[in-house]
Amino acid sequence: VRLEPGSAAHRHQLAVTLLSSGKKVAAFEEVDAMLEIDPGSLQAYSLRIASHMNDREFADAFTLASQLAERHPNDPVARNLMGAAKDGLGETGAARKYYEQALTLAPTYDTAAMNLARLQVASGESGEAKATYTRLLNDPQSDYRVRAALNLVELARRAADRHAVEDLYRRILDVNANHLEALQELSKIHLARGRARRATELLERARVSH
Repeated sequence: VRLEPGSAAHRHQLAVTLLSSGKKVAAFEEVDAMLEIDPGSLQAYSLRIASHMNDREFADAFTLASQLAERHPNDPVARNLMGAAKDGLGETGAARKYYEQALTLAPTYDTAAMNLARLQVASGESGEAKATYTRLLNDPQSDYRVRAALNLVELARRAADRHAVEDLYRRILDVNANHLEALQELSKIHLARGRARRATELLERARVSH
C-alpha cells in the first residue's frame, strides 16, 4: 500500500487482513480509501456490508446494500446482499424478493440460489429447493456441491429415504474424499446393515484424515 497508495486491490487485501484480525477501525480506513479511488467499489461496499452483517447490524447492512444496488443496478451481488440483510431482520418475504431479483439478473448465481432454496424449505416448498440443490450437486463447477448435498440429506431424512441418504453421503465423498460427517455417517449406515469391515475402513479414514 505504501508503494502503491492508489491501488484499490492492495487496500482491499489489507482491509480483509485487518478485519480478520479484529482491527475494524483500521480496516474501514482502508475501505474509505478504496471508495475515494472508486466511489462505486463493489469490494469496498461488500466489506462494510459483511462487517455490519457479522455484527448483526442488519438495518445498516441493508442501507449500504441498497446504495450499492443504486450504483450497480444490474449487479446480482447487491440484490443478494439486500436479501441477506432482510433475512437477518426476519423479513423473509422481502428477502425472498431480493434473492429472486438477483437470480433474474444472473440465473446461475449460486449464492442467491442457495439462499432462496433455504427460504423455500422453511416455507414448505421443498420440491423447488430440492431441484436447486440437485442442480448444484450435479454441477462440477459449483462451489456449493457439498453444502447442497448436505441439504438434500436433510430433506431425505425428513422423507425417511434411507437409500437416498446413503447415496448422498457417497456423492459427498466423491467431491471431498475426507469429509468427516460423510465418513462417520456412512460408517454408521454400513454398521447398521452388517457391513462391519466397510464401517471400520471408513472410520479409519476419518481418523487418519482428521
